[in-house]
Amino acid sequence: MPGRTRGQASTGLKLYPFMEQPIRDRLAPMTRIALLSHILPPASSGQAVMLYRLLENAAPDDYVLIASQPLPPTSFASPPLAGRLHILPEPRFHINPDDPVATLRDIAERALSRLSQRWRIDHYIWQRADQLIRLLRHDRPDALVACTGTVFDLPAAALTCEQLKLPLIPYIFDDYAYHLTGWMRAVTTGWAARVMHQAAQVIVTNELTAAEYQRRYNCPTVVVHNPAALRVSETPVLSLPDDRLNIVYAGAIYHAHWDAFRRLLQGMAYTPPARWHLHLFTDQPAEVLAEAGLTGASITVHRHIPQEQVGAALRAADLLFLPLAFDSEIAEVLRLASPGKLGDYLQSGRLVLVHAPAGSFVCDYITRHGCGLVVDQPDVAALVRTLEAVAGGQVDRKAIEQRAVQQAEIDFAIAPVRAAFWGAVTAACSR
Repeated sequence: MPGRTRGQASTGLKLYPFMEQPIRDRLAPMTRIALLSHILPPASSGQAVMLYRLLENAAPDDYVLIASQPLPPTSFASPPLAGRLHILPEPRFHINPDDPVATLRDIAERALSRLSQRWRIDHYIWQRADQLIRLLRHDRPDALVACTGTVFDLPAAALTCEQLKLPLIPYIFDDYAYHLTGWMRAVTTGWAARVMHQAAQVIVTNELTAAEYQRRYNCPTVVVHNPAALRVSETPVLSLPDDRLNIVYAGAIYHAHWDAFRRLLQGMAYTPPARWHLHLFTDQPAEVLAEAGLTGASITVHRHIPQEQVGAALRAADLLFLPLAFDSEIAEVLRLASPGKLGDYLQSGRLVLVHAPAGSFVCDYITRHGCGLVVDQPDVAALVRTLEAVAGGQVDRKAIEQRAVQQAEIDFAIAPVRAAFWGAVTAACSR
């Protein structure tokens, strides 16, 4: 592209030189992107892991990474990506929650506070857009892929692409419009409509989100499933106690999961003593989990493990647990969510139990393909019946596990997912 200078650093921004690594299967020699995300490899979040898998084998010159937040210092899940990395400054203001209102004076003060904060949010979005414009003018890509994660990134990306006449590609890992609550939701829903109408292509992680975004915004969408990348045949099985049935969960745990986990622990308590044991492989501290009620003799919190060891943890399980909260202020986000671990769970060839609200993507997917067990009501008794059926051999787990592996190959195999991603980018650039 005329005016593009590869390898040139922008001014005023922290710059990390890329690391050399062998490049295999060059994927997009004619298309070069900038990718903006609040979290990037080698961080242990699901979004960072998915981005690593998508770009791991791409040539470093085919993309530039832009982090909108500093990289976490610990809990690395993968090596860094080889492409150049820019880190943008963080916003420096606090968003006040909706505290209880007692008097008219409180109402007036809150209204003024919201107006002030809304002005500051819009001001910061414009500041971030200015940072992106300066950066991308120096190192001009063919398109800007902007991932969900903060209130600022998608709007700033839209303003940047409008100014530079670049194709905008929002990458929807979590529903941007509804990921915040209270008065902030009005901010995100307003910006979401503007961003999606400007988008040359919108990448979503499942078919339910595609249908929802087409209904809301009438925007061009393409499904890029979260890639699975377990090398199951090469992975030794991790040793877990063989005197009980082991339930395994691997990944982050936060408010999007709390009540589903607590209900599982209640159900386990109704089964014969020591029959089931829950193993959590997560970077959340044990004291934080304990505060949320995830503690007791039937649960073990293991240290965080890197991606190359996740397959061993999954293969050691008698049952893999995939929860989403029923009691949540972000119910719409969870309904559309496609957890990154879904493909890994299916690919591992172990029996999967989904405990999530009816109508959510994960429940519909598992039920439609018969590749796992589903409890889609907040019912402890239903969980108990499911656990007892598995323990008693009343579930045809071999057939279910075979369907899971087959479905993982159809929808989550890494090579076709990468091809779908770069195909979406190419389509956006040709519009």
